[in-house]
Amino acid sequence: MITVSDDAGGEPRVGMLETIREFALERLELSGDLEVTRRRHAGYYAGFAEQLAGQLGGPAHLVALHRLEAEHDNMRAALGWSLDTRPAETAGGPAGGERAATGVRLVQALAPFWLQHGHAGEGQRWLQRAIDLAPDDASPSVGHIAHWLGAILQQQGHNDMAIPFFERSLAIWRGLGDRDREARELNSLGITHSHLGDPDAARSLLEDSIAIARELGGGVRLAPALTSLGHVESDVGNIDRATEVLQEALALDRAHGDMWGVAIDQQALAVASLRAGHGRDAHHMLAASIDYVVSSGDTEFLANTLELSAAVTAHLEDSPRAARLAGAAEGVRQRAGLPLPERDAAMLERFLAPARAAITPEAWDGELAAGRALSQQQAAALLMQEASTWDALA
Repeated sequence: MITVSDDAGGEPRVGMLETIREFALERLELSGDLEVTRRRHAGYYAGFAEQLAGQLGGPAHLVALHRLEAEHDNMRAALGWSLDTRPAETAGGPAGGERAATGVRLVQALAPFWLQHGHAGEGQRWLQRAIDLAPDDASPSVGHIAHWLGAILQQQGHNDMAIPFFERSLAIWRGLGDRDREARELNSLGITHSHLGDPDAARSLLEDSIAIARELGGGVRLAPALTSLGHVESDVGNIDRATEVLQEALALDRAHGDMWGVAIDQQALAVASLRAGHGRDAHHMLAASIDYVVSSGDTEFLANTLELSAAVTAHLEDSPRAARLAGAAEGVRQRAGLPLPERDAAMLERFLAPARAAITPEAWDGELAAGRALSQQQAAALLMQEASTWDALA
């Protein structure tokens, strides 16, 4: 009736049969203890999520991701109780106060997990429910929730919908005098306007973010804003300027020990090299990021890297490999519900079109389908194999 197993971190997990769980819930309800038990359960998982959220950017990130995934159903139950928006008389107590505060803690802690681990659609629903409970609130918690909701909407391709949430978050941080987070939201808005095809607005917002970050002494905000500006300049063909700001971002991220930032910078530099026609430089820079991408467990990062690998491989005139990598990226995106941004799709097509024309349609479609059929783990293995192939050719 009760099972005990070890989780990814070696901690014991206790489980029970569904029928036992239902019986226990019935007994709790009959005894009048169900509400207090749900409160304790939600409070425990809010603390659990907060503890692991702090590990997602560090050396224990994979263990943290796996533990969050293993406990996701428990956290769904905690969220369902704490963010219950039904009238108080039917919900078993007020939706506000301590109950809603627990839900707010949960969504803030879980947002990076939802964003990185292929749960964007679900994360959007919980974040929206949380922000709906505080329509006129200008607290730091709402500022964070609005930011993460904007980030998830942007990841799903809903850039127009993301802007009001980033702007709401920006207004909150400005009202609170938080210049550091003001810089973060200006960066987010700059990225979003870039995806909407407005490089001038994007550049202005990003330069404002960079100026604030420099005023504050650099810190962790400067490198991401420089990286974003590098993407914008690369997109419009200002390759020298893009390379300059991306090299500065890379040096800062290395100095801060931010390996995620380093990998992002390396890939942005690979894109700039590819656009300049320097395929070998692009593949060397991209290859340097692959170990981190695979180890990160970040679903969208994996898809992006597969697509960039397909573009580089196509440029190096290996059409079958390029098709398989592109198919693997499609499969990862389809299963996770992550659309390919139009800007990135246009760049990918620019490099895949000549490779597609170099072999028969049947051969191309066969490799594409083979890649699409790969699981996420198999797609990651294909990427590692590709990096090994490049190392052998170097």
